[in-house]
Amino acid sequence: MRRRTVLAGGGVGLASLLGGCSSASTVLDDSPSLPAELSVREAHVVYDVLEPRDRAAPGYKETAHRVFTERDEAMGSLASGHLPPDLLDDTDFERSFLVVVQYGRQSATWLELDRIERTDDGLDIVARVEEPSGGYGDDLAIHSLLVRITDRRAGVPDHVSATVHDT
Repeated sequence: MRRRTVLAGGGVGLASLLGGCSSASTVLDDSPSLPAELSVREAHVVYDVLEPRDRAAPGYKETAHRVFTERDEAMGSLASGHLPPDLLDDTDFERSFLVVVQYGRQSATWLELDRIERTDDGLDIVARVEEPSGGYGDDLAIHSLLVRITDRRAGVPDHVSATVHDT
């Protein structure tokens, strides 16, 4: 009789412990919102990836962007030592193009792709600033968000704009 009580109590205890494991996940999908025909690869670097002669050098909370449609142009303008590994090598410029979105902010923050929207004459790239929890220093750093875009519908657009949402 005691054995049944122990087994029943153990089963209830185990079910209570594991109950949270089977609950619905409350984690939000943080992937960027994209039109169906677009595929992207993004990388964030806390560094001005443009060579000195090509730098826009945005100030605090200022945005600059540049579009690269040819490998030679990208290789000549980007400081390859500060790029994510294989980003240029893996980019097929016959099918894709590269956009560098730059933003001036504290080095502890993070720049993430939020969404890409189609406009009448091209694409609008929207990034957002993510701040770390806790305090951080008051320094100015150039954040570079590199976005490789493959548009199966329209190819390279006539116009690309970039916006950074910062609270």
